[in-house]
Amino acid sequence: MGTLWDGSNFGLRRISGLILMKWAVRDALTQLLGLWFFSEIEDQYSFFKIFLRLKLMPFSIMSTWIRGFEKETAGFLFAWLFSDMIVEFIFALDYWVAIMDARMNGRQIMREGCYLLSTMFRQAVLIRFLESVLCGSFTRWTLARIVGKLLQQLSSQ
Repeated sequence: MGTLWDGSNFGLRRISGLILMKWAVRDALTQLLGLWFFSEIEDQYSFFKIFLRLKLMPFSIMSTWIRGFEKETAGFLFAWLFSDMIVEFIFALDYWVAIMDARMNGRQIMREGCYLLSTMFRQAVLIRFLESVLCGSFTRWTLARIVGKLLQQLSSQ
């Protein structure tokens, strides 16, 4: 039990910085894309509502579709899914590198992870695509809708 505890503490220390870095990059990209697509909104209330929705978007299973701004939302979602896939792709192997070599700092971890991805690029793209399809936000949203309705029907009987 002590070995499991020590290993999880070591992994948490090594990976927590990468998790925070990935979250910060995703948040910055989301806000940048949000400003690019929604900057022409005049209504302060609508802009604030959109800003909050974008801020919480990576953690939410709620649909990000915004009524009244369909054109901007469609462009934003396409650009966000593409940029999120690129960020996830870049960070894909960095966690393994961080765990395996404790002597590396953040920049060296990123460089080694990108090198490993470049050696097997086609396989990495295929795995990332399958992960996006099977475990992505659309699948998570669909499962929440189906399971939520099923649980609602079971509780009402």
